[in-house]
Amino acid sequence: MTNEYRAGGLQIAKAIDGPGVPLATNPFVFAVSCAFNGDPAAFTTTVTLTPTGDGSPLTSNVIEPLPVGAVCTVTETDSGGADATPPPVTVTIPDVDSGGVAQVVIAGFVNPFSAAQIQVTKVLAGDAAGAHTAAVFTLAVTCQYDLNGTRVTVYSGSVSVTGGQTVPVVEAAGDPVLLPPGSHCFAVETDNGGANSSTVDHNSYDTAVIAETGDQLGTLTITAVNTFTVPPVPPRPYPPVPFPDAGGGSGTLSWTGLPVGRWLLIGFALLALGAGLVSATRRRRTG
Repeated sequence: MTNEYRAGGLQIAKAIDGPGVPLATNPFVFAVSCAFNGDPAAFTTTVTLTPTGDGSPLTSNVIEPLPVGAVCTVTETDSGGADATPPPVTVTIPDVDSGGVAQVVIAGFVNPFSAAQIQVTKVLAGDAAGAHTAAVFTLAVTCQYDLNGTRVTVYSGSVSVTGGQTVPVVEAAGDPVLLPPGSHCFAVETDNGGANSSTVDHNSYDTAVIAETGDQLGTLTITAVNTFTVPPVPPRPYPPVPFPDAGGGSGTLSWTGLPVGRWLLIGFALLALGAGLVSATRRRRTG
């Protein structure tokens, strides 16, 4: 009597999708468990796939030999930072073909990766804003991510911008910075260009703009408003008023706030009062 043992194989394929493909740099880990002939865990193993960074599909080595008819469940236990973890995939090891060649079943997984870019907008306000359109303003931009309760920084750098301009935050090579979902981005203005006042809409982790998941590249915007005002013009002092001095020359009378005409009227009134007093005194003496 001859016992025939037919076997096949299992392979894991991983596809990476979405605007955050360049962010997919962490390994993917899978647990494989195959049930056969009444044993729910007749075969178990762990498989790790490491991304290449360019979004190319990943495939594992063929897991073999596995008995034909074995039912294998592949579970992704580490999604490498993807937006979501795909559900487990269950496959059955196929029989050999008509020529007796072992067949391989492929368990496929797709991991979506979202990403966002960030830009800084400068707005000038106030009645003197037009005189500062060429001024350069500098902001320190920080993006942080909550990793299991610990804030880690995924980007930190300075951005220079002029009035009315919107500039993307870029890496040293000039490519836009890509941020994973959940990133909190905020900025502090380190050079306000001499503005009377300045505000930044997202200026701390608690008020940060947050990257969301999505199948399109997201855009985060931080806006800084600088206000320039014209200083008020102080009142112009009046010049001193010239008057003749006792020696026949001319002197000056410091301005006290009353118009010249009022001073003349006051002078005439005082002279008239004095003349009246003198006249009344003479009448009393002659009477």
